[in-house]
Amino acid sequence: LTLWVELTPVSSELRPEYCNLPPDRRKCGGYFPAYYYNPGRHTCLEFDYAGCDGNKNHFNTRHECDLICHEWPEDPNQYGSRVLPCPERGPPAKDHSGDPVPKPHPGLIPFSLQ
Repeated sequence: LTLWVELTPVSSELRPEYCNLPPDRRKCGGYFPAYYYNPGRHTCLEFDYAGCDGNKNHFNTRHECDLICHEWPEDPNQYGSRVLPCPERGPPAKDHSGDPVPKPHPGLIPFSLQ
């Protein structure tokens, strides 16, 4: 079964600069699975976050990392699906540290349930 999940990804011009920082792997006694954006591989990857300060390129979920940092194709219809506009509601989105998330452009990614 394949479902289409609508995301509002950012373009490379709008991606926050902190998405280019390396994952902070300091040893502080903690171990928390987290995600960081790897600009060389153009994807979000899991790493062991120690829990102390670090930099802003760490996210609690891959979904959060994808929404803020992942670069998606300019053509949101490349998968052959129609994208319907979603009305904006509520205050502007903020990332896990409270900073505003850049205005994204629409896109789709496939995801499968197995």
